[in-house]
Amino acid sequence: MASSLPGQLVSLLENGQHHVWEDQSIIKWRKRDAHVPLRCHESVDGSLKYWYERNKVSFVVSNSAVWNDDAVVGALDSAALWVKGLPFVKSLSGYWKFFLASNPKNVPLNFHDSAFHDIQWETLPVPSNWQMHGFDRPIYTNVVYPFPLDPPFVHVDNPTGCYRTYFDIPKEWSGRRIFLHFEAVDSAFCAWVNGVPIGYSTDKKNVLAVQVFRWSDGSYLEDQDHWWLSGIHRDVLLLSKPQVEVKIDNSRETSKDSFLPNYTIEASLFDTASWYSTDGYADLASSNVASLKLNPSPSTSLGFHGYWLEGRLEMPRLWSAEQITNTHFYETTQGLEFSWSAHGDGYKLGSGILPLPLIEPQKSFSIEWKSAPWYPLWTSSFAEEYFLTITAKLLHSTKWVKAGHVISSTQVQLPSKREIVPHVIKTKEATFIGEILGDTIKVSQQNLWEIILNVKTGAVESWKVEGVSLMTKGIFPCFWRAPTDNDKGGGDSSYFSLWKAARIDSLNYITKSCSIQTKTDHLVRVAAVFLGVPKSEEGSLSKEESALIEIDVIYTIYGSGDVVVECNTRPSSNLPPLPRVGVEFHLDKSMDQIKWYGRGPFECYPDRKAAAHVAVYEQNVGDMHVPYIVPGECSGRADVRWVTFQNKDGFGIYASIYGSSPPMQINASYYSTAELDRATHNHILVKGDDIEVHLDHKHMGLAGDDSWSPCVHDEYLIPAVPYSFSIRLCPITPATSGLDVYISQLQY
Repeated sequence: MASSLPGQLVSLLENGQHHVWEDQSIIKWRKRDAHVPLRCHESVDGSLKYWYERNKVSFVVSNSAVWNDDAVVGALDSAALWVKGLPFVKSLSGYWKFFLASNPKNVPLNFHDSAFHDIQWETLPVPSNWQMHGFDRPIYTNVVYPFPLDPPFVHVDNPTGCYRTYFDIPKEWSGRRIFLHFEAVDSAFCAWVNGVPIGYSTDKKNVLAVQVFRWSDGSYLEDQDHWWLSGIHRDVLLLSKPQVEVKIDNSRETSKDSFLPNYTIEASLFDTASWYSTDGYADLASSNVASLKLNPSPSTSLGFHGYWLEGRLEMPRLWSAEQITNTHFYETTQGLEFSWSAHGDGYKLGSGILPLPLIEPQKSFSIEWKSAPWYPLWTSSFAEEYFLTITAKLLHSTKWVKAGHVISSTQVQLPSKREIVPHVIKTKEATFIGEILGDTIKVSQQNLWEIILNVKTGAVESWKVEGVSLMTKGIFPCFWRAPTDNDKGGGDSSYFSLWKAARIDSLNYITKSCSIQTKTDHLVRVAAVFLGVPKSEEGSLSKEESALIEIDVIYTIYGSGDVVVECNTRPSSNLPPLPRVGVEFHLDKSMDQIKWYGRGPFECYPDRKAAAHVAVYEQNVGDMHVPYIVPGECSGRADVRWVTFQNKDGFGIYASIYGSSPPMQINASYYSTAELDRATHNHILVKGDDIEVHLDHKHMGLAGDDSWSPCVHDEYLIPAVPYSFSIRLCPITPATSGLDVYISQLQY
């Protein structure tokens, strides 16, 4: 074996019996300790100019990031930008020669030598992962290693990337130390310059060769929930530094008398706040707020006699360098604009700018109730519910976001001016025609609306308004949801496993009984009892013995066209927490315009809804869908008071809470629950022939403390106990609105 360290490294790489990438005693060689980026400049003015230009960089452009080949150009442009103006930094990022060997043994012999011919090799952009450019394959795993477990050894199938590039050393760097800086490489690598491990020469074109191992003993350090990608995936730089530099080293004890005997050190602090509004360089240095000089420290640290950089701040500014002793966690409200908006029953009553004094960190400011700008609106409104929203926006653009960006927004419910009473229908004593036709009852009024209900199955077979088909199937109890990734976390103890074991996923609702209870010229009342029976046991036992849930449903159809659905559910007490408690029905595909009064505008659920404010929102059914990579329950909206589903002509159906029932969770999708459960990826989902709608009295939380254990908080679980709730449904025409119907059922 060669006696020198470079020779030992080459020998270890070429020795078939010993693999350096599996040797835990070798984790680095000639590698400096990690530290924050340090860049050298020729002058203070040059440093200020460099950072002034970088303060102009907008990080908002990340919103338009691309993932095709244009991303390579963007990455290389970015690498060039951050070294431009740095006289002692040179970027080596660009297109390198590349060869992928199937394993380290198949690496081309002496590929690191200067004389090696690489003309037949492919090219690969640096930075990049080679799997993203057609070499090898990307691997994703959660808690399973993608190779056989035998630490610290790795499988013989160990793709190894060989890189080569060429560079010159600027003549201005003569006499200075030169460092090769790899910002990130995965997973282990060795580097040569001109055939010498981490060596260099200044008298000719230099060749940098890098050998990257996909797997190494370090691959065992992390196996959870990430993509396994390989290569030189961040910038590669050449750094030039002077022979003498200042660094902090608390690990070495030295005499105060021998510390920096021949040098005088001074430093300056600069306040860069004005750079955001400065167009030129003329006053860059005028923002100098302190000149600091080296003085001996009065005490020692770990035996080290250190020095302080001390000086008086000439131009102190809030949150500039003198704030280093400030224990506050947040900035002041300077630079923020506060606004308010008030809503009554979901509709805006008024809004405006909220003038506030500067609020210090961790401090608060109170507004007297009667002097608040929304107080007159509150006193003059007759709405049932009032919500106040306070929003803070940025007044000026920053490097990461544009002016007007919402930093914070919160909503509070204001006191109601009157007692809240249960919602009821103000019946107009309208008459209708009720016909019993075999197993169905047809209820209609002067060709305005028509409902056909099967009194044998308890299902609505058809609902039309002025000849327009609204409901195609329903109304059924529902306790199942398409499982989410969180539902499946925890193996045998996951919610999904518990639901499957209890057969909640396979419930089939059969009718135990159904009959007409009341029939007059003004209303029809039908009572049905449904049994939730697992499909595998249907017919093998009596209905009562095999039923997991029993549901009493009463339909009351009024002459006004209103239908009130009263549900009483009695689940078996030995069931696990339920996914949902509610009803399901299907609408004609044309009923794709949704308006609701509740939380939104985005998806929200009982345990993740604080950022979704209560208001009236409108959306298309297709836009409600959230394209999670693996489909599951999605597109829900929480705390909904009423919702309408209408076609482009304004005909549709209205649904709301009724009586003393609390706000509901709603969901509408072109994809059925069964389809969301079946598909393994979003792009293979198949739309149904109608719109599946869920109106839930209860919906279990989604959790998210982690994704590998059942961790829904207790207050968001649905115990298997009896529940009662009521829902109101009625037809909507172009002449009516959801708010009109909602207000009509309020008692004043």
